[in-house]
Amino acid sequence: MGEIQAKVSGGIVTALERRKRLGSLPFSEKLKILEKLRERDRQIAASGLRKKKVHRTVEQPREGRDSSD
Repeated sequence: MGEIQAKVSGGIVTALERRKRLGSLPFSEKLKILEKLRERDRQIAASGLRKKKVHRTVEQPREGRDSSD
C-alpha cells in the first residue's frame, strides 16, 4: 500500500507523520489552525474561485401524468 506524501520545506512528510504531529498538538493550537483554515475558506468563497455545487434531484412524476409514458 502506497503512502501519501506532501512536500514541505526541508523534506517530505507522509500523511501518517502529519496526522501524528497534529494529534500531538495541544487543543488550543488545533483551534488556531482551525481558525486559519476557516479564514482561508472565507477568502476563497469571497473571491469566487470556488466552484458552485450542482444539486441534482430526481424528477418526480407530476400529478395527472402516468409514469408509464
